[in-house]
Amino acid sequence: MKKKTGSQKSSSSVVLNIGIFLALVVIVTVLLFPRTAKSFIANQMTKATGLPVTIEQLDFSLTQPQFLIHEILLANPEGFPAVGLAQISKIKVQYVPSFALLGKFNLKKVEVDFKELRLIRNEEGVINLPLQLPTQRVGDMIIDEVVLNLGPLTYTDLSGKEPVQKTYDVGLNQAIYRNVKGGAG
Repeated sequence: MKKKTGSQKSSSSVVLNIGIFLALVVIVTVLLFPRTAKSFIANQMTKATGLPVTIEQLDFSLTQPQFLIHEILLANPEGFPAVGLAQISKIKVQYVPSFALLGKFNLKKVEVDFKELRLIRNEEGVINLPLQLPTQRVGDMIIDEVVLNLGPLTYTDLSGKEPVQKTYDVGLNQAIYRNVKGGAG
């Protein structure tokens, strides 16, 4: 086994110290300025989807590398009723902190619980799902496991003479996707 040279030891120490410092900054920011952290995450989600996002509550764990986002509302695009496109009751994210220092985001597990998804066809026949998501990338992202739950899907068609609304039970419960790769946002 090769021994580390003095410069290798000191560079490892510097990276470790930077990591500890950044972790402390994040913890202090979340504890002292929870609205700022919640606003930051909502803004990142808005950039990723291209649609306004609001978050009711954000919880960070001080003992584990994870956070929970509660009661997320993904708003409809312009030209659609004010009722939101999606209500998400919870997003739980477990992450690997060391990868963030390298500009790579490794999320161990992401659990998403959709309370409701509402698809609307407006009077012009356009559906409220964005046709093209923003292409801005925020580093490299790897998600080891995504667990997806989808409650009822409500479809409303406003393009005919009379509005038509149907609700479907999609039956997506604990759907697991592994090794999801790509850019965030």
